[in-house]
Amino acid sequence: MLLESQERYALAVRGSGEGLWDWNILTNALYLAPRFKQIMGYQDDQLPNDFDAWEIRLHPADRARVHGAVQNHLNQL
Repeated sequence: MLLESQERYALAVRGSGEGLWDWNILTNALYLAPRFKQIMGYQDDQLPNDFDAWEIRLHPADRARVHGAVQNHLNQL
């Protein structure tokens, strides 16, 4: 049942054309959909599904604001 659900999800993500991503803050596991990577200007194999790989691509002028926004959100959980 889980495998079938995962397959449906994968099909929905591909079919939507949206650049979806998912971050598990407990494990730091990050999923970047191939379309998300394409929107960011990368091929699927050029950007690993890794938070650190995404974070280093933040513009230096935006890093403090992004980190602050993430921390603010996490503090509200």
